[in-house]
Amino acid sequence: MAKATCKSTPAPKTEGPESGVPEETSPTIHDGAVRMKGASGLKVDVRVYRPIDVTDWGRPSPKDLYLKEAERRLKDGEVPADMTHKVFANRLREWFIATYPSKRPPAALTIERNTVELWHRYGRG
Repeated sequence: MAKATCKSTPAPKTEGPESGVPEETSPTIHDGAVRMKGASGLKVDVRVYRPIDVTDWGRPSPKDLYLKEAERRLKDGEVPADMTHKVFANRLREWFIATYPSKRPPAALTIERNTVELWHRYGRG
């Protein structure tokens, strides 16, 4: 259920003649905001707040895609011993761009930060 708040005038409990509030001051909803006329005739916007579903914030992360590839490369020994972690992250980014051209690629620094645990787990650095 939506909850309405108002900074200047609280919304009436009920609408219409039975509330004792004239029809012109009864709230109306337009595009997520309740607009009503106050006793002085000024229009007042009352924002309607709805509960937020926190399970779908932001866009889906490609993190699991490049982490799987990073682990596969480290496990299979495809990473030369003299390769630095920074170069490894850049190569993973290049792989991501080539493999998933329609997805937004993460920055090399983001990949570097997210793969540091894997890098150390496989005896690197």
